Amino acid sequence: MPNKLQGVVATAVSAVQSLIDVYPQRFHSIDQVKRFIDHICESKGYSYDIQPGTPDIKKQHIKDTVLGLVARQAYKDGEFYLDQPLGDKEALHAAVEADAKRVLLLITEWPPSFPSMKKAKAHVQSICVKNGFRYSEFPGTSAVAFKAFVETHAARDAFQASSFTLENQIRSEKNSPHSPVKNKENSPSPPAATINNLDDVPIKATGPPSSIFNSKHFADLQELQEIFEKDLRDRVHTPGGSTLLNKESLGDLEMEPLTPDMGSGQEVDVEDEAFNVITSHFLARSLLTFNVGAHC
Repeated sequence: MPNKLQGVVATAVSAVQSLIDVYPQRFHSIDQVKRFIDHICESKGYSYDIQPGTPDIKKQHIKDTVLGLVARQAYKDGEFYLDQPLGDKEALHAAVEADAKRVLLLITEWPPSFPSMKKAKAHVQSICVKNGFRYSEFPGTSAVAFKAFVETHAARDAFQASSFTLENQIRSEKNSPHSPVKNKENSPSPPAATINNLDDVPIKATGPPSSIFNSKHFADLQELQEIFEKDLRDRVHTPGGSTLLNKESLGDLEMEPLTPDMGSGQEVDVEDEAFNVITSHFLARSLLTFNVGAHC
């Protein structure tokens, strides 16, 4: 099934390209290009070679992927000008989005829930490995970082499409200030939590960083990453080479640990690998928050 769906996308891209004799000389944005291509397909009765009975969400993924691939290739071929050129940030996001949609075509069924988004991302990664998924290459972005962006994007899109639920979100809602709370004064303090990787620390997006950046524009992702890592390390201490994070130190960042056994003032000992995962998650979720690249 996955290989068949990938074949559908490849076939549809070739078919759509053959339907378009000439493009207008100029478009306002790449989204306008995709709408133009979709209009051509509709006017010529082409339905992207999607088989009857295909689930609606998969139909949309196929259609969006095909339109994006055709539009970007035509732009690269110089078929038209864009009033809003694809800058580094937009191009990277488009490439990540296209790969994420190809990944989602591989996943025909999802478990009903995951303990955290990290676990959902690991599930996406395992499916990609099993199917020999080939990630695209993007100049200026390492293969490891691009892979992390794609897996995070795919897991997030599936979650937003209600393909699964997150157990830590349910726990968080139960423990929220608006939920019935037992006598907190008589409740024992939870024990300190120590972990060696981030699998047991669910990650939750809490909005864009509010105070760690004075600038909204960065030369490239490397600069953004370096500033983020420096700020994060400045707000934590590292006794004996360990990195200790707590809720207060992560208070205004985009992610925070949300485990029931981690109370205010307590710390989580994470190894460098987990620290790097936090950075990876931050970068993946910041593509649309900041201007990255000289042309953005």
